[in-house]
Amino acid sequence: MEYQISAFVEDGSPSGHNLGLGDRRCHSFPLRFFGDNETVRVYLPATFSDLARVRQGPNGTTMALMPSQAWAVTPALTTELPGAEVEELEWRAFDSAAADSLALVVDDPNVTPLRAVISLDVPDQLVQVTPERGSAAVRLSAVPKAHVAAVHVDEPAAAPLISAVRATPESESAWQAAHNADLLWYDGTEVASIPTL
Repeated sequence: MEYQISAFVEDGSPSGHNLGLGDRRCHSFPLRFFGDNETVRVYLPATFSDLARVRQGPNGTTMALMPSQAWAVTPALTTELPGAEVEELEWRAFDSAAADSLALVVDDPNVTPLRAVISLDVPDQLVQVTPERGSAAVRLSAVPKAHVAAVHVDEPAAAPLISAVRATPESESAWQAAHNADLLWYDGTEVASIPTL
C-alpha cells in the first residue's frame, strides 16, 4: 500500500521534506483508541471555509463543532485489520476523511477548491461509531471546544486537480488524481498562516 503521508515517528515530530515549504508532507500523532484515553483522535473532513472556525486561546487551539461525520481508529477497524501497524490504522481513517473532504469541495462550487482534514481530540463520550458508513466511521456530537491537533491541506498548486473533478465529475481518473495529491501538515497553532488561493 502506498502512503502519501507515511513517515510516522514516535515523538510526533514531522519528517520528510516539501521543497521550499519545510517539513510539511509527513507527520504523525499519538494514537488514541476508544476507551484508552479521555479523548479520541478523529479526522474531520473539511473545506477551507471551516478553517475560519478554528480559534486560538489560552488553552490552545480549539474549534466548536456541530454534530458531524468524521473518521477515527475504531474497534471495528482494528478487528478488520488484525495485526495492522499503527501507521496503517491511522492512515485508513485519515484517507477516508481526505476522500470525504474532496467530495465536499467538489459538491460546493462556492468553496476554495482545496481539501482540508482537521485532526481533533474529542472526549470519547461524544464520539459514536457508525459502522454502516464504514469500519472507521464515527459521528461527533456537538462539541463546544474540540482541541485542534493539526490541519492537513492541499497546497494551492493542487487546485486545478479539484477544478478538473468539478468539470468532469464522471471521470474516475480525475477523482483519483485529486485524491492522490499530497496533503501538507500544519500544527493547530499555524492555521492562520495556511496559504490559500
